[in-house]
Amino acid sequence: MSRMIENKKEFYDAINLGREIEFSCDGVDYFESYDSKGWYIDNLSTGIRQYFSSCDELMKSAKLGNAFLSECWERVVIDYIL
Repeated sequence: MSRMIENKKEFYDAINLGREIEFSCDGVDYFESYDSKGWYIDNLSTGIRQYFSSCDELMKSAKLGNAFLSECWERVVIDYIL
């Protein structure tokens, strides 16, 4: 299995279980979690937070820089799943 597919599956499984993820893409650090407003991804460099109504929406619509998460899997490095 390629690293890209492993990252995507590991990430998706973790968010479906309510886990938090610290990861990076292109040298930028991000944090994924869930609160009363829904799932979110924080860009730790800019402080920008993106909210999503479901795990599937996060996987499809989250932006990492100028690209969608769904386009970046080969560059995503999962640091920690909490």
